[in-house]
Amino acid sequence: MLKVSVRVIVAVLALVISLLDFCASTEKIPRKWATFSANITGLSRYNVSNVDVKEEILCSILATKDGLATNLFCFGPKGCVFGQVYLPDVEGEQTPDYSCYYSQVCLHDNKTLHEGEVVPSPICLTCTKRGMVNLTNDVPPLTSCTPPFVQHPFGCMYFNLKTMTLCEARAYCQSLGAQLASPTTHDNFLALVAYLLATYGTTYQKPFWAGVYYINGNHSYESNGRWPGPDGQYEWFADQPNYGGQDCVRFSFPTTYRLADDFCTSKNAVICHAWNLEI
Repeated sequence: MLKVSVRVIVAVLALVISLLDFCASTEKIPRKWATFSANITGLSRYNVSNVDVKEEILCSILATKDGLATNLFCFGPKGCVFGQVYLPDVEGEQTPDYSCYYSQVCLHDNKTLHEGEVVPSPICLTCTKRGMVNLTNDVPPLTSCTPPFVQHPFGCMYFNLKTMTLCEARAYCQSLGAQLASPTTHDNFLALVAYLLATYGTTYQKPFWAGVYYINGNHSYESNGRWPGPDGQYEWFADQPNYGGQDCVRFSFPTTYRLADDFCTSKNAVICHAWNLEI
């Protein structure tokens, strides 16, 4: 019969208890870890924790239980180091004899997001290794008003009736070298909504996204920073904006076209605007 030392039994029981405690405390945390190449000497500039543990799984337990802000842990000869770091600062040739892992989640407004998930407010932030980042494509802005864009008195624009979420619409316009509609003057706004009424007011009668966002307590056009006016006045409908988590804005149509706030996950038609041609 095999003889097992008391020390081994105690160690196994401690590991099992730790694992059970880990599972109980993290069952609602959708944490994922992926391998990461890091030079851990760069961690000295951050407020990280160093714990003397002998098993990598215990290191991962400590890192996960430390909270959702922890996004990196490394295990090696000197034990476990973990904490919240700016990953591009430490990414590089892996420190010998160490294994590092980064968390594939981001913490945004006390909510957990997986890598690749997008938050539409304030402006389409994506969960990445660098944290929440405003990703843009590499398509340069249009240098002339070419098809499918048409030059109107109120700007070079392209109207697409396919409905999309705000982030989908924004990315679509960026892929064409443009942005969501952002009239550069109030007169251009009036000319645009008059065109919408004349062209779509008797047929389509549905909303289009506008390039207006609610950021830091204020509404403004993303492309040029212009203010659409006080609540219920100027470019807004009389009862708009009504807030309630509606951080994005559309050209809406009850009887005519004016601005109204909307949930960024709603689906509306798209107006792409080569506003840079007006600068």
